[in-house]
Amino acid sequence: MSKLRLIIQESWLVMLAAFVSGLLMAATDLGLAGRIEQNKQQRLKELMAGLLPQASSFTELESRFSLSDAKGRSQPVVVYRAADSQARCVGWAFVAQGQGFSDRIELIVAVDAGFTRLAGFRVLTCSETPGFGDKIRQPDFQRQFEGAPGGGLELVRFGDRSKVDQQIVAITGATVTSNAVVEILNKTLEGLRSQMMEKGLIGDAG
Repeated sequence: MSKLRLIIQESWLVMLAAFVSGLLMAATDLGLAGRIEQNKQQRLKELMAGLLPQASSFTELESRFSLSDAKGRSQPVVVYRAADSQARCVGWAFVAQGQGFSDRIELIVAVDAGFTRLAGFRVLTCSETPGFGDKIRQPDFQRQFEGAPGGGLELVRFGDRSKVDQQIVAITGATVTSNAVVEILNKTLEGLRSQMMEKGLIGDAG
């Protein structure tokens, strides 16, 4: 009987310890979640400001947008309206994402007010191979997109990176990652442009 009582007592203590530990972990996660999200939003604003320096404010649109991922699932896309000090629209910014060589790639992308030209992109999340795929963070690769057409981009293996047009020169040894960036941009730009025109935010209806 004493052994049974001891087993019950020890089991109760283990369950209590697990419960308290779970509460502490949940409280820690809850406390950090707000800070993590705040830091992410701050980084997002800094990157948008760098892509559209003529903007003095970025306002999240109330209209909702979504795009299908590789598995056909609908993924929400938040779009920001960039305005100058006179409240005139000077561009749009949004997060574009898709599958890279190793993992998902997240980009913050900016376009002009007419959604016809890219202002550029910056990398939010990238776990590509160091020294190869992660070179999408480097200025010489990103500069090819600054002023490029807002869609119909084409990846080429060789070319002049200083020339800004539809042809994007791949990173040597990281063709898959380079192509992923081009595909992410083409798909997101095409999908968002269509939805924004339907909502009268750009185009003849704007």
